Amino acid sequence: MAITGWGVVAFAIAISPGLLAWGLGVDDPAEHFLDNDLSTRSLFGVLDVLVWSVLAVGSVYGAVAIGSIRRGGFERSAMVRLNRRLAFLLVIPFGLPFVFVGFEAAHPFVTLLFAGLAAISLAVSAAEWWPPRPVRWDAQWALPLALLVVGAMAALWVWTIVELQILQHRGLQTNTYDLGIYMNLMWRSLHGDFLASSFLRGGSHVSAHFDPILVPLSPVLLIHEGAEALFALQATWVASAVFPIFLLGRRHVGIGFGVILAFVYLMHPAVQGVTLFDFHSLTLSAPFVVWAVFFLEGRRWIAYGLVLAGWLACREDMAIATAFLGLYAVAAHGEVRVGIATLVVSGLYLAYVKGFVMPDSDLLMLQTDDAYGYRMYFRGLDPRDAGLSGVLGTLASNPTEVGAHLMNEARLLFVLQLLLPLAFIPLLAGRRWILLGYGLAFTMLASRTQVFTIGFHYAASLVPALFAITPALARAHVPRLRMAEGRRWVFVGTFMVVAATLSTAAFGAFAENERFVPGGRPMLHELDGDSEARYRWVRNYVDAIPADARVTASGALFPHVSLRRAVYPMPDFERAEWVITKTQGRGMLPHAGLRRLERSAKFEQVAEYDGMVVYRRLRW
Repeated sequence: MAITGWGVVAFAIAISPGLLAWGLGVDDPAEHFLDNDLSTRSLFGVLDVLVWSVLAVGSVYGAVAIGSIRRGGFERSAMVRLNRRLAFLLVIPFGLPFVFVGFEAAHPFVTLLFAGLAAISLAVSAAEWWPPRPVRWDAQWALPLALLVVGAMAALWVWTIVELQILQHRGLQTNTYDLGIYMNLMWRSLHGDFLASSFLRGGSHVSAHFDPILVPLSPVLLIHEGAEALFALQATWVASAVFPIFLLGRRHVGIGFGVILAFVYLMHPAVQGVTLFDFHSLTLSAPFVVWAVFFLEGRRWIAYGLVLAGWLACREDMAIATAFLGLYAVAAHGEVRVGIATLVVSGLYLAYVKGFVMPDSDLLMLQTDDAYGYRMYFRGLDPRDAGLSGVLGTLASNPTEVGAHLMNEARLLFVLQLLLPLAFIPLLAGRRWILLGYGLAFTMLASRTQVFTIGFHYAASLVPALFAITPALARAHVPRLRMAEGRRWVFVGTFMVVAATLSTAAFGAFAENERFVPGGRPMLHELDGDSEARYRWVRNYVDAIPADARVTASGALFPHVSLRRAVYPMPDFERAEWVITKTQGRGMLPHAGLRRLERSAKFEQVAEYDGMVVYRRLRW
């Protein structure tokens, strides 16, 4: 049994270089790996390479064993230490899914498992090579240098994300819902029409959400009148959360952990997803969440109040999230007066907005001529469309249905994707879970798959809070690891860095994969010649349309014409002077509407190119 314990691990380590050598030596390793298609000849080739690999690595183990025997007898502990030092070689077999595009789509849970095992392997090896004593970052240059590193990472991330988002926009991957909506209402707000829109119900965004933060942000369109301005704003805004995340990590653990946590935030697939999916006011709440916790812990009440106001301004339902912040202040920090004040402000704000600003006072509004409904998001727990009361009734009376609703494969995958880069530390939240209350309720109770899928903005209701509570939890629980003090943090930090990197390779934006589909649309990493030609054609005709003209556009083309007072989505072209629509592919006009437009004597076709047409009104 003594040999079995370390011997099995040693054997796995010994064959790992052979797997790498075999992969480099065959013409198409992906074919064998993904299709499990090994000929007899190939199989013997693999075995041959593995034998040589075992002999080579085994010689290292043999040398260590002989040295141990010469010092007075065979020491199992020496072999265990060698296993730990060479554990980084296990990254080779565990890292194979991240080399071949497609494996993560077919086997997402196995991919996450291998990411975790690869992270553990490197973390064990790094901790074993690291000196037992912790490294102290007490020098005067440590904090400025760390802030410089965090800032540089954030700047590089913003540049990359904006480039990718511009690529999606020019590849006609953005849409009416939701980039077109936000471009139009921010342009209208900039020109004096508060959250107005020419095509939303009731002529205003309050028919769907109340997000006044967009008004003071709308002057960004004066810098550049185009979608690129919103992309840069959103990416910079989301990336700014690295600074309170770093400061929380520094406060609870140290400078090094703060830098690592900032890196993990930027590499997290969910953070990339909420930023790359068009533009949303919910996404803008991210830095407010972390700053609120930072100022709450530091008892800096004026700053806390200002952040609370900004958080509330992001969207009407953020009042529920800030109410949970109030409960968190009481339960986790004993700040009773601040917690009660936060609850009161949140409640009064929500009551005012739902009662006097928005057209429906129900949190899950009913769809009417003046309001957009959200009851379909929770239809699994509210089959009769009763609204919030229906959801609460099911939760209180039907535990079987609730259990079946929660035990959803897509939901489990979502949870694992959120937690793996954070080393599952938030599972130890204790009373701090209260800060996650709104995000958990929203994502776990929803029946609409997009709400609990990486690549949509809904994850912004949960991810920032997970990062906000992780530093305090790490300080409380990592010291329980049975390692030397310095090695504990090396182990945890290495695990988080590797897990975040592999997660973004398989499920994020920075590497080609089949799982990351922001907004449910294929992710583009480059434009081919045809796509570039289509975009140039669109731009030429969009620029030729008069700025004050009323325009109707189909989904993928809508954001390109939405910076004007009157713009309408297909098939509403009766009020339009110009129409630009696709006739095939995603975002095309429904066939009946397209035939009606083609037969109309009131319009003439001005241009046509690669499944897109432009019409101009001749008469009313």
